[in-house]
Amino acid sequence: GVTIELQAMTGYKLRHWAQVSAGTGATLFSRGFLLPTYLDFRSDLSPSKETVFYFGQIGYNFRGFREIDQGWRWGGAEEYRFNGGMYYSLGLGFKVHSFHRAAWEFSLSWREYNAREFRSSSEWGIDDTRYKIRRLCLGIGVSL
Repeated sequence: GVTIELQAMTGYKLRHWAQVSAGTGATLFSRGFLLPTYLDFRSDLSPSKETVFYFGQIGYNFRGFREIDQGWRWGGAEEYRFNGGMYYSLGLGFKVHSFHRAAWEFSLSWREYNAREFRSSSEWGIDDTRYKIRRLCLGIGVSL
């Protein structure tokens, strides 16, 4: 399946080899909407204008809509919850500085999103599903 994600981070660069950031994003996939919030650790392999970098992210996926949606159907009361879970990412990229401090970043990463969906209905019973969504992601971005 296809996953669409937007991310924004802010952080502190210790040296070219160490940067720590906090970030959040919005992830839309076939079964729901998640808001991953994470810590990002990254390192440039050289201080040159063009460089390879690697990064890791760890955090939590918050749900993107109401926790509980209760309603009445012909079969009786229905309860629905969509909860987030842990978020992980590891990646490798290439950075090209264009002007002043700005740089274009191109990356390839592996990401894992965890979530849980719960439905309870007097007509259909209980359905408790846990998702572990793993993706290989291509990224493009600008760092300032």
